[in-house]
Amino acid sequence: FTASGKMQVSGPTGILANNQGSIDFGTVTVGLNNSLSCNITNLGLYPLTIVGSQIYSSPSDFSLISGAGASVIPSGNSISLVTEFAPSVSGVSGNQVLIQNDPWENPSFYINTIGLGQ
Repeated sequence: FTASGKMQVSGPTGILANNQGSIDFGTVTVGLNNSLSCNITNLGLYPLTIVGSQIYSSPSDFSLISGAGASVIPSGNSISLVTEFAPSVSGVSGNQVLIQNDPWENPSFYINTIGLGQ
């Protein structure tokens, strides 16, 4: 048994469930960008270890601006993860942000992303 934290992820519209719902970047003009932030909060009694975060598949019009590195979140604290949508072509674009956790008590967490390039 390894004591670990308990992760909660919230986006612009509230608490996100793992691999359900999405962060909607709205309509963005091709060549411009829009950034949105998510908070990763440790609701547990013990530290929560984040191994790292990444965009799930590439190439992508989505990128992680800040908060993507490894970190240990103390109980009751949060970190911010900022994702940017910069469409290269017109049309709907989607991907996932993968938050990798350690240890095994906290599975990896996926945040769906969507945006419209115009």
